[in-house]
Formats: sequence, structure tokens, C-alpha cells
Amino acid sequence: MKIPMKYGWSRSRGFSLRDVENKWSYHLTLWRQPWHRWLIFKIYHWYDMRVYKMPGFKVIENWLLYWKGRRYPGEICLPWSAEQDCRCYFLSEKQRKVLLNLELTKEQYDGLKGHDE
Repeated sequence: MKIPMKYGWSRSRGFSLRDVENKWSYHLTLWRQPWHRWLIFKIYHWYDMRVYKMPGFKVIENWLLYWKGRRYPGEICLPWSAEQDCRCYFLSEKQRKVLLNLELTKEQYDGLKGHDE
């Protein structure tokens, strides 16, 4: 059975420390991903964006960070919100295959309006 695929695109820009003349580079990436993976990412992203707005979230997050720091001394502990952001990024990239990566000019980049804004 063939897995249904979601096709999409994203635009990105990068900063170069070495190239003094052209510090910014602009890219357009075309990708495909299984529908079920894309849907899991979208649902988790929806949840992730709403949990920050819960009253008392920062208090719970600070308490968890304090508890982890005491339980595992000497280890780097991430706040709960940072762990969620990492998980959200991981889910967005899982089983995603890049089909094409194009370099753009600034004018072309500014002309693209996408879902990333």
C-alpha cells in the first residue's frame, strides 16, 4: 500500500560570518512528508502554542527546572518550554524528504508569502 504524501515548501534565510559582501542567503525548500507525520506535527504544534498561555505555566516550569537541577547536579537541564520546542521541531522533520533546495535573491524571497509567517 502506498503511503499518502503531503507536499509543501518553506522559505528560510541564513547569516554568513565569512562572506562580508553577501551576509544573508535566502533559500526555498520543496519537501514531501507522509500525511500522518505532518498531521501529528500540526496537532502537537497546536497544543504546544496553547500550553504557554495557561495560567501558572511559568511557575510549574521553574519548579520542574529547580527539581531537575537538584536531582541531577552537574547536568544541563532544559526548561519544559525548550523541550517542547525541540520535540515540535523533531516532529516537523520526521520522515521529511527534501526534494529541492533553491537559492533566492532578496527580492524573490520578499515576494514569497508562505505559511511560515
